Amino acid sequence: MARSYTQIAVGEELPPVSRLMTQETINRYADVSGDHNPIHVDPEFAKNTMFGGTIAHGIISLSFVFQALTDWLGRADLDRSKLRITFVNPVRPGDTVTAKGTVAAKNEVEGRKLATCELWIENQRQDRCIVVEAEVAF
Repeated sequence: MARSYTQIAVGEELPPVSRLMTQETINRYADVSGDHNPIHVDPEFAKNTMFGGTIAHGIISLSFVFQALTDWLGRADLDRSKLRITFVNPVRPGDTVTAKGTVAAKNEVEGRKLATCELWIENQRQDRCIVVEAEVAF
């Protein structure tokens, strides 16, 4: 069930979504997407890069942000959302990543009701890996 604009409050926290990132998850995503870049799927190649090992495709972790938004709002309002995404640190196999977020602002602009949410993906060390600003239209 979708939440309404009046049901949300500035400062409200979105429900966190946590997942363990595994090399198997990365490999399965590579198979589905066709993105077999060796930085993602070849540990021997990846250990000689600036990352020192394989890293997850950014979209895998970003999907947890979508899950957090969907769990919080329901699917209906995401169709009109805008996202500004910044990839900050890589996600590695063995990392437990958590999507978190808060409502930063509510505004009415030209008759549109908008909520701005600040979201992020952090690893088990609380290093931010992805930072997202979501503008959700109601």
